[in-house]
Order: sequence, then C-alpha cells, then structure tokens
Amino acid sequence: MPASVDKRRKRADNMERRNGMMYDLLIQHAEVIDGTGAPRRRENVAVKNGTIFFAGTEAEALKTIDGRGMVLCPGFIDVHSHGDLVAGHDYARLCKTSQGITTEIAGQCGSSFFPVTEETKDMVAANALMLGDLEREHMGEFRNMREFAAFLGRQELSANMMVFMGHSTLRMAVMGNSDRKASEAELRRMEELLTEAMENGCAGISTGLFYPPSAYGDVDEVSRLCAVVKRYGGIHTTHMRNEGSGILESMDEVLEVSRRTGVSLNISHHKVCGKKNWGLSGQTLKKIEEARSEGLSVTADVYPYTASMTKLAACIPAEYFTKGTEWLMSALKDKKIRKEIREKMEAYEDGRYRQCGGFDRILIGGCPKRPEADGKRISEYARELGADPFEVFFDLVEENGSQCSAIYFSMGDEDLFRIVSAPFTMIGTDGLTISMDGKTHPRSWGTFPRAIRLFVREQRLMSLETMIHKMTGLPADTYHLASKGRIADGMDADLVLFDEKNISDEADYVCSNRLSAGIKAVIAGGKIVCEENRICLLYTSDAADDRISVDLGGRRI
Repeated sequence: MPASVDKRRKRADNMERRNGMMYDLLIQHAEVIDGTGAPRRRENVAVKNGTIFFAGTEAEALKTIDGRGMVLCPGFIDVHSHGDLVAGHDYARLCKTSQGITTEIAGQCGSSFFPVTEETKDMVAANALMLGDLEREHMGEFRNMREFAAFLGRQELSANMMVFMGHSTLRMAVMGNSDRKASEAELRRMEELLTEAMENGCAGISTGLFYPPSAYGDVDEVSRLCAVVKRYGGIHTTHMRNEGSGILESMDEVLEVSRRTGVSLNISHHKVCGKKNWGLSGQTLKKIEEARSEGLSVTADVYPYTASMTKLAACIPAEYFTKGTEWLMSALKDKKIRKEIREKMEAYEDGRYRQCGGFDRILIGGCPKRPEADGKRISEYARELGADPFEVFFDLVEENGSQCSAIYFSMGDEDLFRIVSAPFTMIGTDGLTISMDGKTHPRSWGTFPRAIRLFVREQRLMSLETMIHKMTGLPADTYHLASKGRIADGMDADLVLFDEKNISDEADYVCSNRLSAGIKAVIAGGKIVCEENRICLLYTSDAADDRISVDLGGRRI
C-alpha cells in the first residue's frame, strides 16, 4: 500500500473514532480507479453531504454497497451532449444515467436554446437538430443564458449540465439566416449577447461550421467572438466545416482562431468521413500535436462508432438554407429544385451522400411524419415504396424538415482507433433522443460502456485506467470542472460502480434504445440515481425531497 494512502486511511480512522461520523453512503471493497490515470487500488469510499471521503475500516453509513469484484470510478463526463434540448425528460435522463454519465456538456455544434427572441424562435426551431413537442413550446422563452439556467434549475435532472452558446443561434438572433459577412454593428451585438452569457456561467461558444447559418461565418467573425470567450476563460468547441477531403484545411481554420485569440479549442466528434479520405487522421492529429507544442490548449472528443448521425436535410448543400428550413421544405415541391439539388448532391464529393457512397449507407434514424421508415436504409425504404430513392429522400425532408434524422456510415476503424488512442482525446456521446422508443443513434444509450468494451477489453488499445481518465479526469481538467473527475477527499460525489468484465453496450443501429449491461450503481451529487437497473430521478427543487423511482426490471426498451 502506498504510504500516502496508508496515512489517509489512518487519518480517516482517527476522524471517525473522534467524531463518530455517520456517512450517507459507503462503498466497500471496490477497486478504485481515481480518474487521474494512476493504477487502481482497493479503498473504502464514503459520501457525506455530496462529498467524497476515503473511509477507514470502522466507517458506518446509512447505506452500504458491497463493491467486491467491482470497479469504482468518477462519474462519466459526456463532453459532447445535446441534452440541453431535452433537459428534464425521463428518456433524456434514462439514456445518459443508465450508462454512467453524471455530467453533460451541452449546447454543441452551434445549436443552443438561447439567445432566442419571439422573432427568431421559429427559425431556430426549424434549424435545430431535433426537438420534441415540449421543446417547441419553450422555444423563444430564453433570451439569454440567465433565463435558460433558471429553466434548467426547475427541471428533474439526474446529471449536472454545463452549456455552451451556439453560434448558429447567436447569429440568427442578430442577422437571421443571412449568407454574408457580418457588419461591425452586427459583430458588436453578437459580442454583447455572448458577454452576457459568459457573465452568467456559459461555458463558451460552440460553432457548427458545417451547418447554416454558422457555416456563413468566417475566421474573422469567429475570432471576434472567441476573443470574448477567452477573456472569461471559456472554451471554443467546434463541429469543423469539413470532415472529409477538406478536413486538413478545416482544422487549419479553427486552429487559426486559437492562434489569434489564445482561446482553448476542442474539436467536436473528431472523425474522417469518406473512404477515400481514410487515414487522414494521422495528419489531423499531428496538427493538434503541433498546436499543443506551441502552447495552445487543443483537445478533441470522439465517439466509439464508425457511423455519424445528424439531420437528413444535412445532405443538401448549405446554399439552400439561406432562406431557412421552412423555405426549403416548400421549395422541394418544385421538381426543378429537386433536380438541381440532386445534381449537386451527386457531384459534391464532400457531401453526406457521396461520403457514404449513396443511400445504401444512409439509415433513417427517426422520422416523426413517417415512423414506418425508422431504422431503414433510404434505398431499402424506397424499394418498399417502389419509388426512386432521391424522390423518397426529398419527400422525407419536405415533410419533416430538420426533424428527420439519419445515420451515416462513412468512417473507418483505423481512424477511429488512432483518434481515441491520442492522449488529448476524450469520450463524448454526441447523443440525443427525443422519445423513449423513437429511433436514434445507439451512441445515445451505449457510448461509455461500448468504449470500455471495444477499446479496452477487445482491442486492448489502452488500460482501463487510461480509458477512465479520458472519461473523467481529462474532461474535468479541460472544462475547468475543479471538483469533478477524480475520486479524492473533498471532491463531488459523482461515481460509477461497474463490473469491468461484463460492462457492455446493448444498443445497436436497429434497436437503438437498449440499456447497457454491467453497471451496478451510478451516484450523482451524493445521491444514487441508478442502481441495479433502477433509475432514481432527482428533482432539483428544494420543495421536493423524495426521489421518484422507475423500475426497469432489467428489460430492454
């Protein structure tokens, strides 16, 4: 036993004997992986008033969990979440909590719930990745970060949440969907709105340079905004402009923003799309390493899948969104517009259609107006209808706009394994689900258990200690979460207890909403929020002291 651990244990023993402390929770005999990357060790870990204590052999608690044969680690931090769009819903809590997530970092890819005005709410709703009915009701309520934070505080949550301001939402609040350079007055207004957000706890700005209208912003505009973020010690996280053949130029673009401003940068869901581009991750990672050697703070997140997910309408070139998604839905009634878009989709090698190799490799992830299409390849669904696949594609976008999602099979294992092995990459779900049984990407339900199963147990790319560091300590350091990401005296009691031999994802592309296996307990803020497939939902209001439990009985949803 290391001398420091022995001293800590003796100190805890003495404290307990002297004060007769009764802990709220005690986890005994587990193998503790503390989130720093250090080797595991056997410890008794106690919780009191939401805080972690290393407990001695005589510790007592109101509830004791036998962790024998289990691993105890810090709660997983989902560094790329869209959970702000569905905060408070049972399905939103379930999909994340059941896989061990205790903190979500949301407002990603340029999309956030603020700042939205009465004039721009329909525009933002039409542009959003996915929204449920309740979210549409709330759209337009949150003029700023302070109002959205108050809203979050009224929701039932089982995880902490940190939020970015989305560049697309910010740009729409000031200049709509305009495809042009921002004027000086417009830049100053965007700076004012972003300053207010940073002063009220916003994490920084997320750009979605692939998506309109964030795509219409240039390096000068993003640098002006990131200079504001830098003043407050915030972060710029980005869905780069191009993740295919133009990925190197796109990385140069966002690195240039950091070189100009010094702002910390995180590359969102780093990947290489399109078979002919596979292997370019060697060069992208080298660019990040060079930037870090210059003294810049640059990281990346990655999910453990070779298929991405976003709206189906993302297959259509950005130029068709300048008048908004609602205009596009109407324009698709015109056969000439359809023919024009089809020709451009077939010609543009960095579009989603060409990157995947056609509609055989694009799966409908969730389609509100055509639920019978969920889980089917577009080519498969077209054959069932006896229709041309492009016409089916256009019909789905015309009927659903941005609310029809799709899964795109365009990545290779070699790039995935190389990216996740880099010392500066973290794990994120990029996950969002808008109903308990609606189709989505399996990453929404299985990312963290899958990462352990795939990268540690099967591929042996790294030790479990290193993987846990990528899920906990490294994200906490990157996003300045000083009291999270580690198991140590005085840290927040966000914890996961799991069976390392059996932890595994069960969700797949056909049955996306399956609970993961092997997680015994999840603790957030010192409260058990998941135990033995029983989700206990915490309500944040002081007026509600009781937890609401939903017994899942181990069933798959």
